[in-house]
Amino acid sequence: MSRGLVFSFVLSVGLVLLAPVALIARGIGQDNPAMIRKSDSQLRASATYKVEADQTIAKQARLNSVVGVKLVIGLDGHVEAATAVSGLPVLRDWALSAARAWQWPPMIVGGVPVKVSGTLLFRFSGDQSDDGRDGGDGGTKNDKKGGAANSRSPLEAAQEQLDFGIALENDGKYPEAIQALQKAITLNGDLKEAYVELASIFDRLRRYDDLMQICTRGLEKFPGSDQFLARLAATLAITGKYEEAIVMQKRLVAVRADDPDAYVSLGSFNYYAGHYKETVAAATESIRLRDANPMAYHDLGAAYVKLDRLDDALKAYRRALEFKPQYEGSAEVLIEMANLYNSTKRQREALDAAGQAEQLLADTRQRGPATPTVLERLGDAYNKLDKRDKAVSAWQKALSTSADGEGATRLQSKLNAATGR
Repeated sequence: MSRGLVFSFVLSVGLVLLAPVALIARGIGQDNPAMIRKSDSQLRASATYKVEADQTIAKQARLNSVVGVKLVIGLDGHVEAATAVSGLPVLRDWALSAARAWQWPPMIVGGVPVKVSGTLLFRFSGDQSDDGRDGGDGGTKNDKKGGAANSRSPLEAAQEQLDFGIALENDGKYPEAIQALQKAITLNGDLKEAYVELASIFDRLRRYDDLMQICTRGLEKFPGSDQFLARLAATLAITGKYEEAIVMQKRLVAVRADDPDAYVSLGSFNYYAGHYKETVAAATESIRLRDANPMAYHDLGAAYVKLDRLDDALKAYRRALEFKPQYEGSAEVLIEMANLYNSTKRQREALDAAGQAEQLLADTRQRGPATPTVLERLGDAYNKLDKRDKAVSAWQKALSTSADGEGATRLQSKLNAATGR
């Protein structure tokens, strides 16, 4: 089974929540920096330059609304992208104009520059008698009779619950965040970001039934949304429902027809479902869209092995190893090549491939622990090559890093058989 196929689950989703450590590390690279979430209050507290929304139109037309502007803040602290996601359409351009001028200090997490996303709330009040340009958390003003002139509308209350939920999520208070986000949806069923945030939390907590339920509700509200399609497809695959995952991923491909990663995931799901010709077709299309695509070549090689097209498999595997920087799954590719060479009685080449994989995993351990599954597969490859000592060494390393009860039992059984215990 190609480990690269597991990697591709995450790529179509656009998350690191389900990703192996290698993918998380890659996601923090300068070319694809990591991103953290901040709430409205956090964005306002940390901003170094603020411009509040002009209230002129709101006052002239006596309009009251909260406009939410979803931001992506670049590594330099400037707004990289801004999209108005809620509020009266006539006021959105004014909020966008203000939001784009805001600035923040560069964000560093663990010594690594990161981007920031979040929704900045701009409150427009046509009832204000002054020229106040209160864009966010300006307090409610009482009129002469002591009543609240700017009482919260359901839309405003929903936005505040969303903001509160994101803040709780950032603090790791997931049960409280779930309650706040669910309340936001109750107040405003069209608040897409609340569905997305709930899905993110359920994903992190591995509450897959809840994740699929909220994504299904999201799709009912926002038909064709690639965010919910991608999450549903990945979650169905993770829970072993590959045929259903394929159906959902095909819907995603129809939306993201030019996305090579969407095709990689489609190939992955077909592979696990045993549809190897379909895996070849999807991986080939992914490569057509982006040739610098080692995961697609990896998956292509694995499918060719299943189809007994061994020469084609070797060509695909070699191509996967050619890319710089080195593909995270290179050790797995080499292990699969070792098994392929061994099956065709090319033991010298099989030993060379296994040795390269072993060295690569040793180099990787200097940066962090290798995946137990990969070490176990290296041991299996050496065992097939009658290199018992090397097999035992790989299995012992896998056992020392494995926290999986079932995996630990399996590894111990292999070690007992190899050492005659």
